[in-house]
Amino acid sequence: MEKLLLESLSVQERKEIELISLFRRAGYKKCRLGQFDEYELFDQNRAFLEGDKMLTFTDPYGKLYALRPDVTLSVMKQAVYQPDPIYKVYYKENVFRLSSDTHQYEAHAQIGAEAIEKEAVSDGGELLALAQQALACLGDNTVLVLSHMGFLLNNEWYVKQEATVKDQILLYIAQKNQHDLQAFLEKAGCPKQEKKKLASVPMLAGRPEKVMEIIKKEQLGQELQIAAEEVCARVSHLSDIPGQKIMLDFSLVNPLSYYNGLVFQGFLHGCSSYVLSGGRYDHLAKRFLSSAQKNCGAIGFAIDLDVLEPIWKRKEEASC
Repeated sequence: MEKLLLESLSVQERKEIELISLFRRAGYKKCRLGQFDEYELFDQNRAFLEGDKMLTFTDPYGKLYALRPDVTLSVMKQAVYQPDPIYKVYYKENVFRLSSDTHQYEAHAQIGAEAIEKEAVSDGGELLALAQQALACLGDNTVLVLSHMGFLLNNEWYVKQEATVKDQILLYIAQKNQHDLQAFLEKAGCPKQEKKKLASVPMLAGRPEKVMEIIKKEQLGQELQIAAEEVCARVSHLSDIPGQKIMLDFSLVNPLSYYNGLVFQGFLHGCSSYVLSGGRYDHLAKRFLSSAQKNCGAIGFAIDLDVLEPIWKRKEEASC
């Protein structure tokens, strides 16, 4: 009976059930959220959001709310009031964002997992392994791309720069634009050795051990080497999943206002964009949790169900 019921479901529905089962087996509990939250929550944490536009409304008592543009902030808000030292939850929710194509607000379905660590920060290995398994659930031909923000957070020259300089460097790295990055670093007065390190970053991609070899051979500095070593340490504890490649790519960078340490994205054959994204955001946890809880952190990931929908529809059509 159960088998017949599963066969009657769409590919997407079966995949969602599979993902939720995976999360539950790993000890994650369902997090229930409404469609909106206080505007102030998102306004005060704009650096964590994709874009700065929100769909807002005022309730009958004059309080301003926003349709949720991000799930993590609402989960973090809930975690503050939870007694558990580690708040491990999964969710399936809509986020509402302004489309760059239609210039209208659209609902995007996400499913994901978050671990809010209130008393001690883990190495992130458990959640990364969960993300790897979740990515494998989505299809047979996948790529898990890893990076580590420590190579910038521990670079003394970069840390001392103004926000506009930092943001431009991040943009050039993310675009793999080595030429303009070199010119910009030169204009910003970056010392020769630091320029060599940072200008090399966009091209540092491949198998983790291979990237490590290049960093050592080219003498690209302690910051990159330590970051690569931490990624390699996490990779050594991941499963060997058939059809899945694991890469280290330092051009994968996230805003440093909140993100630190490990960051990652997952790709599926047939999708032009990443289908899974996540990372460690201890800075955000420190903003929300009590100042007495200094050794706190957070790590999580989200899967974009809307990006996957065309892939799953093609699978259904092919099976007909």
